[in-house]
Amino acid sequence: IGGQVGSAVMRDEVAEAVVDYFTLVSAKNMTKVGWVSQMLVNYTLPISFTHDVLVELHENNDDPNALSNLDVGAVVVNVMCWLGASAVSEAVVLMTDPWNWE
Repeated sequence: IGGQVGSAVMRDEVAEAVVDYFTLVSAKNMTKVGWVSQMLVNYTLPISFTHDVLVELHENNDDPNALSNLDVGAVVVNVMCWLGASAVSEAVVLMTDPWNWE
């Protein structure tokens, strides 16, 4: 997964690698999920990146190759809301703007 992040060129590729990481660790280590979620909601990273991670979490929800039956998106979004609901709200508002989907 680190190699995916290192070789990513576009923001959505990095977001996809982050979601792959969440998928890998969410069943075993909620501390790491909390660390990465904190970075997504404490304005260290751009809200547009948080938006991209939320989109990738949704797209990953129907993955037939999932490692477990755990709804990773629900787990991560719950942690993100607990840590910073206002940032999650801003990221969701970005989803309503057609410019963000181009």
